Amino acid sequence: MSVERYGNSAWASTARIMTRNSDGTLHYYFVKLSELPPGLSAGFIDMRSQIVTGELAGPRVLGEFSAMLELYKTMPSIVPTPRGPGKCLDSDDYFFLCDYVVIDHRQPDPVKLAERVAALHHISVSPTGQFGFHVTPYDGKLPLVAKWESNWVSFYRKLLEGVYKLDIQVNGHW
Repeated sequence: MSVERYGNSAWASTARIMTRNSDGTLHYYFVKLSELPPGLSAGFIDMRSQIVTGELAGPRVLGEFSAMLELYKTMPSIVPTPRGPGKCLDSDDYFFLCDYVVIDHRQPDPVKLAERVAALHHISVSPTGQFGFHVTPYDGKLPLVAKWESNWVSFYRKLLEGVYKLDIQVNGHW
């Protein structure tokens, strides 16, 4: 088994984990950690100020896992297999684990991308028949307002209003 720094995140340390299955084949995972893991590359040191810790780390990790799981259940071809969130045993840090996939950094075909996004929205089904999400999702460090609403316009207005209020808190009025 090995662990190596991999990728970038504005709120977490990220790494690729290599494991060996019982049949001898290799399997790779991608992990986001809410804190700098001991013994990992010193390249993480400069990211310490951006990493989310404390009482908000757990909800952020749960939000990301929950969103990824819903995407996977709806359209598994568009996201890596989410394996689970958790709390580290020896610290107050949290992690999110999914299968590792090689990322193609080329621009996607815009028509195919639009078709996949449209398909995702067409086949997804709300568990409540409303617009929203059952846990608070985050945009990096910022919580998004995603409480259940009976109509899309009301949901979207509250989502944007929440983002606007957070922006004012962080950046002040322009």
